[in-house]
Amino acid sequence: MTVQRRQWADLPDPARAAIEEQTGPVVHIRSAEVGLTSGVAAHITTLQGAVFLKAAPAAAPVAGHLLRERAANQALPVSIPAPRLLWTADVADWHLLLFEHVPGNAADLSPGSPDLPAVLDAVAAISVPAPLPAPSVTGKIRGLLRTAEEHLSVSPADAAYGPLVKALDLDDVAGSTLLHADLHADNLLAAGGKVWIVDWSMACQGAAWVDVALLIPRLIDAGHTPAEAEQVATQVPAWGSAPADAVTALAAVRGLFAARLALVGPEHLRGKRARTAAACRAWVEYRTSRPVRGYGEPMTHPLVAEQRLVADAEADGITKFVVGAVVHRAGQVLILRRTEDDFLGGIEELPSGGVDPGESLAEALGRELVEEIGWRGPLDLDPGFIASFDYVSGSGRRARQWTMAVSGEGQSIALSAEHTGYRWIDPADVASTRLTTESAQVIREWAGR
Repeated sequence: MTVQRRQWADLPDPARAAIEEQTGPVVHIRSAEVGLTSGVAAHITTLQGAVFLKAAPAAAPVAGHLLRERAANQALPVSIPAPRLLWTADVADWHLLLFEHVPGNAADLSPGSPDLPAVLDAVAAISVPAPLPAPSVTGKIRGLLRTAEEHLSVSPADAAYGPLVKALDLDDVAGSTLLHADLHADNLLAAGGKVWIVDWSMACQGAAWVDVALLIPRLIDAGHTPAEAEQVATQVPAWGSAPADAVTALAAVRGLFAARLALVGPEHLRGKRARTAAACRAWVEYRTSRPVRGYGEPMTHPLVAEQRLVADAEADGITKFVVGAVVHRAGQVLILRRTEDDFLGGIEELPSGGVDPGESLAEALGRELVEEIGWRGPLDLDPGFIASFDYVSGSGRRARQWTMAVSGEGQSIALSAEHTGYRWIDPADVASTRLTTESAQVIREWAGR
């Protein structure tokens, strides 16, 4: 749950006086009302300019975070783009920290964002020896592990992640490089072609690649495919030292941690945690080259950049979304014959149908397969395959169909009234069918993958 933050008025009079002795009279305050911690977090405007204040009682649970942030900011090399700590003191049993005010907004991490180069430069700048006796990142990772194991204990559907979780060796994440350990868009402030890294309350030391690995799910959530996110990561030199197995294990642990908090964490953050879990799941699937059932999802699928696919379609003037499937078994592909009185009556086609409002592409495909061929059981789509083509629908709308692939082994076919027959064909025989040119090409692409 969220915590009501303390405000400027909650500071003891001696603390406010000590701050204004440094800044001059305060003329305006913009303070966060709620957050995960109860400390003061406020932009303060004075006659001399703006500063940022963090403060909390020494006895408050958040005090340890403030002390770590104070120690980290006092020791940060000037090469790291971060707001400098201007002044700090302990007054009236309160910890007070004044930082430079940094203009800017949360960095855009999406593909093609103009912020990305500066984000990567900033992350690369962190890769220096820890400038103080910082705690080890293994403490943070142990916390992730405990929550991941807790999630496994209450979610049998995620059992496939168990071996990956057990494979995480804490020695692989240990090291002496400075780590921020909480890189996400809100802690990366962008303005004027530069990015500042803020909130060093989790600063620690460990293997140089760990910060990059913890950032990758944020990139995937922002619209990158896992392959694209890892390619972006190669622009940070520290990523080259990452042990492959440790990266995969950490991705699984991070995802299970997020999945657990998506169920029991602060309500206003559950949606974000669920997206992080989905991003980690997609990343694990990419790295293991196979679907891994889990995180409470009814299916696994390669549509890890669905928002980007939809956004691109909308930008192209597409107003109708359609999904289809190459259902295959023993190298053959299932095709259906459409009823004669339907639009394009009598043609043969892949199982497909429109996406209803509020559905994801994967959800729509699962529903269509149930409706059109009586699909039973889970739907594990083949990773790494998705094809698309555009056409004009019977109502005159511009449509785009995305087609995935799934094994039909063990499935019996039960047609709906939309089709009068079905057959299994060899991809080499598409020319002898009544498939549209587009559907035939999709099957050829699947066969040649």
